[in-house]
Amino acid sequence: MNNKTIKTIIQRAVADFGFRQVVLYDFENINNHIQEEEKLDAEIIEAIKDILISEMQQLPIPVEPDKHEAISNAIYSKLKLK
Repeated sequence: MNNKTIKTIIQRAVADFGFRQVVLYDFENINNHIQEEEKLDAEIIEAIKDILISEMQQLPIPVEPDKHEAISNAIYSKLKLK
């Protein structure tokens, strides 16, 4: 599992409302929106999709910059990834 890529996706979606829309409405095709070397397996996408989308739906618009890291880490930990 590419945990670094997942963390990067979460951090970017928390900080960038436009990218958050990609995560919310097109996560099944997230590989179309990230670099080739960061592509995720379909099984990983399916495994984290529901929790990730649910968490993104709850975020304020915008997320204040001083809260980006804490919110990103909280979402990542809810995915129960190592």
